Amino acid sequence: SREGFPDERPLSPVRIDKPFYMGTVEVTCEQFARFDPDHFNGFHDQRHKDHTRPGYDAHGPNRPAIRVSWREAMAFCQWLSEKTGHQCTLPTEAQWEYAARGGLSGHRFPWGDTITHSQANYYSRSDYPYDVSPTRGFHPGWDDGIRPLTSPVGSFPPDGCGLYDMAGNVWEWCNDWYRNDYYDRSPDNDPTGPWEGSDRVLRGGGWYTAPSTCRVASRYYGCLLYTSPSPR
Repeated sequence: SREGFPDERPLSPVRIDKPFYMGTVEVTCEQFARFDPDHFNGFHDQRHKDHTRPGYDAHGPNRPAIRVSWREAMAFCQWLSEKTGHQCTLPTEAQWEYAARGGLSGHRFPWGDTITHSQANYYSRSDYPYDVSPTRGFHPGWDDGIRPLTSPVGSFPPDGCGLYDMAGNVWEWCNDWYRNDYYDRSPDNDPTGPWEGSDRVLRGGGWYTAPSTCRVASRYYGCLLYTSPSPR
């Protein structure tokens, strides 16, 4: 298929040999509040010292953590590793896509080829033929006409792997460095991304983004201090 952007091509089969686990839902504000970023001075972003705590959302503890940079997401994983005794980290881009597809291959979304507001929290647009939602614009369930919002985690049906919000709601960090030509040279087995770069990979789209960003194959990127997505 030629759908999508150049950084999503060429299409090639990828094998995931190493087993991995992922959280069922995006990390919530309540969960992130148990983590103290100041404990990890090497990761903590200085610009947050005099600002609202990263991860906080005034609209409820079961909303996904927001304003979390890649470094803070990694620090959260390190903290969680110490708490649980299990090694925790962000998924590779290949692991994320494998999990998001939920056992389906060759489809735009975790559930099939069309998208509606009954399946995800995103910005619906009529200029996408595969966006068949009867409601347009921001999701009506979390739009008060003043400031559209994230939705509580687990508000929509899960994918085939039992994971929620793999499309829409908030962007999610991956461990990989981002390169727009990485697929030209990536290995077929357990790819882990380029060796270096200036940005990290983002996946999944958000409550304010178009349906194209919610496609499983869609890729985006952010610098290490970028703060929008939630860790998973």
